[in-house]
Amino acid sequence: MRGAGILFGEGQSRFLISFATEALMALNELADRHRVPMVNVGVTGGGSIRVDGAFDVGLEQAREAYETALD
Repeated sequence: MRGAGILFGEGQSRFLISFATEALMALNELADRHRVPMVNVGVTGGGSIRVDGAFDVGLEQAREAYETALD
C-alpha cells in the first residue's frame, strides 16, 4: 500500500510538473532560492508508463484501460 500512496496520494504540498530539459537548472535555482525541495522523478516520452520497480505499462494498454473503465 505504501507504493500506491506515494504514486497516487493527494498529500499536501506536493506538485508534479513537466518541463523542458533545458529548464532544469533554472527550476533548481528557483526552488533553492525559495527553500522548496525539488526531486526529479523521471522523464516523459516513449511508448510506456514505467515506474522502476513498480510497473511498466504500454501506452495503448493504459489508454484502453482508461477508456473502458466504466463500460
